[in-house]
Amino acid sequence: MAKKVDVEEVVAEAGEKAEEITEQAVEKVKEASKSVFGLLRKVFLASVGAAVVAEEELVNLINRLVERGEIAENDAKEMIKEILDKRQKEAKETIEKIRQTNTVKVATKCDIEALQEKIDALSAKLDELKAE
Repeated sequence: MAKKVDVEEVVAEAGEKAEEITEQAVEKVKEASKSVFGLLRKVFLASVGAAVVAEEELVNLINRLVERGEIAENDAKEMIKEILDKRQKEAKETIEKIRQTNTVKVATKCDIEALQEKIDALSAKLDELKAE
Protein backbone atom coordinates (compact mmCIF):
# COMPACT_ATOMS: atom_id res chain seq x y z
CA MET A 1 0.00 0.00 0.00
CA ALA A 2 1.14 3.56 -0.73
CA LYS A 3 2.33 5.57 2.21
CA LYS A 4 0.13 8.59 3.00
CA VAL A 5 1.99 11.89 2.74
CA ASP A 6 1.17 14.65 5.20
CA VAL A 7 0.99 17.74 2.97
CA GLU A 8 1.21 20.13 5.91
CA GLU A 9 4.39 18.47 7.11
CA VAL A 10 5.95 18.59 3.66
CA VAL A 11 4.98 22.26 3.23
CA ALA A 12 6.35 23.16 6.66
CA GLU A 13 9.62 21.36 5.93
CA ALA A 14 9.90 23.09 2.54
CA GLY A 15 9.32 26.49 4.13
CA GLU A 16 11.90 25.86 6.82
CA LYS A 17 14.41 24.63 4.27
CA ALA A 18 13.81 27.69 2.07
CA GLU A 19 14.37 30.03 5.01
CA GLU A 20 17.51 28.16 6.02
CA ILE A 21 18.91 28.30 2.47
CA THR A 22 18.10 32.01 2.23
CA GLU A 23 19.88 32.75 5.50
CA GLN A 24 22.92 30.73 4.39
CA ALA A 25 22.99 32.56 1.05
CA VAL A 26 22.82 35.95 2.74
CA GLU A 27 25.69 35.01 5.07
CA LYS A 28 27.81 33.70 2.18
CA VAL A 29 27.24 36.91 0.22
CA LYS A 30 28.21 39.00 3.25
CA GLU A 31 31.38 36.96 3.79
CA ALA A 32 32.34 37.08 0.11
CA SER A 33 31.79 40.82 -0.16
CA LYS A 34 33.89 41.46 2.93
CA SER A 35 36.79 39.35 1.66
CA VAL A 36 36.66 40.77 -1.89
CA PHE A 37 36.47 44.37 -0.74
CA GLY A 38 39.15 43.74 1.88
CA LEU A 39 41.45 42.31 -0.77
CA LEU A 40 40.76 45.19 -3.17
CA ARG A 41 41.44 47.67 -0.37
CA LYS A 42 44.78 46.00 0.45
CA VAL A 43 45.83 45.99 -3.21
CA PHE A 44 44.87 49.63 -3.58
CA LEU A 45 46.75 50.67 -0.43
CA ALA A 46 49.82 48.69 -1.50
CA SER A 47 49.83 50.35 -4.91
CA VAL A 48 49.48 53.80 -3.34
CA GLY A 49 52.33 53.02 -0.98
CA ALA A 50 54.53 51.79 -3.83
CA ALA A 51 53.79 54.93 -5.84
CA VAL A 52 54.71 57.18 -2.90
CA VAL A 53 57.99 55.31 -2.30
CA ALA A 54 58.85 55.44 -6.00
CA GLU A 55 58.11 59.17 -6.09
CA GLU A 56 60.32 59.82 -3.08
CA GLU A 57 63.17 57.78 -4.56
CA LEU A 58 62.90 59.61 -7.86
CA VAL A 59 62.97 63.03 -6.21
CA ASN A 60 66.00 61.94 -4.14
CA LEU A 61 67.79 60.72 -7.27
CA ILE A 62 67.13 63.98 -9.12
CA ASN A 63 68.28 66.00 -6.08
CA ARG A 64 71.54 64.00 -5.97
CA LEU A 65 72.10 64.69 -9.66
CA VAL A 66 71.59 68.42 -8.99
CA GLU A 67 74.05 68.30 -6.06
CA ARG A 68 76.67 66.65 -8.26
CA GLY A 69 76.11 69.24 -10.93
CA GLU A 70 75.03 66.66 -13.51
CA ILE A 71 71.78 68.50 -14.22
CA ALA A 72 70.66 72.09 -13.67
CA GLU A 73 68.28 72.88 -10.82
CA ASN A 74 65.68 74.33 -13.20
CA ASP A 75 65.83 71.18 -15.34
CA ALA A 76 65.43 69.05 -12.21
CA LYS A 77 62.35 70.97 -11.11
CA GLU A 78 60.84 70.56 -14.58
CA MET A 79 61.64 66.82 -14.60
CA ILE A 80 60.03 66.33 -11.19
CA LYS A 81 56.95 68.30 -12.28
CA GLU A 82 56.60 66.25 -15.49
CA ILE A 83 56.98 62.96 -13.65
CA LEU A 84 54.47 63.90 -10.96
CA ASP A 85 51.97 65.14 -13.56
CA LYS A 86 52.36 61.91 -15.53
CA ARG A 87 51.89 59.80 -12.38
CA GLN A 88 48.79 61.77 -11.41
CA LYS A 89 47.32 61.33 -14.91
CA GLU A 90 48.02 57.57 -14.82
CA ALA A 91 46.46 57.29 -11.36
CA LYS A 92 43.29 58.99 -12.57
CA GLU A 93 43.15 56.68 -15.61
CA THR A 94 43.63 53.62 -13.41
CA ILE A 95 40.88 54.71 -11.03
CA GLU A 96 38.55 55.26 -13.99
CA LYS A 97 39.37 51.79 -15.38
CA ILE A 98 38.62 50.25 -11.98
CA ARG A 99 35.28 52.04 -11.87
CA GLN A 100 34.39 50.88 -15.39
CA THR A 101 35.38 47.26 -14.85
CA ASN A 102 33.81 46.78 -11.43
CA THR A 103 32.35 43.30 -11.82
CA VAL A 104 31.84 42.44 -8.19
CA LYS A 105 28.17 41.59 -7.80
CA VAL A 106 26.93 41.90 -4.25
CA ALA A 107 23.35 41.39 -3.19
CA THR A 108 21.84 44.65 -2.06
CA LYS A 109 19.27 45.08 0.65
CA CYS A 110 16.65 45.48 -2.10
CA ASP A 111 17.72 42.15 -3.66
CA ILE A 112 17.37 40.38 -0.33
CA GLU A 113 14.00 42.01 0.33
CA ALA A 114 12.79 40.93 -3.13
CA LEU A 115 13.83 37.36 -2.37
CA GLN A 116 12.05 37.54 0.97
CA GLU A 117 8.88 38.75 -0.78
CA LYS A 118 9.07 35.79 -3.18
CA ILE A 119 9.54 33.40 -0.27
CA ASP A 120 6.57 34.98 1.52
CA ALA A 121 4.43 34.64 -1.64
CA LEU A 122 5.43 30.99 -2.03
CA SER A 123 4.68 30.36 1.62
CA ALA A 124 1.24 31.91 1.19
CA LYS A 125 0.55 29.68 -1.82
CA LEU A 126 1.67 26.66 0.17
CA ASP A 127 -0.64 27.68 3.01
CA GLU A 128 -3.52 27.89 0.50
CA LEU A 129 -2.70 24.40 -0.74
CA LYS A 130 -2.66 23.13 2.83
CA ALA A 131 -6.08 24.64 3.46
CA GLU A 132 -7.55 22.81 0.48
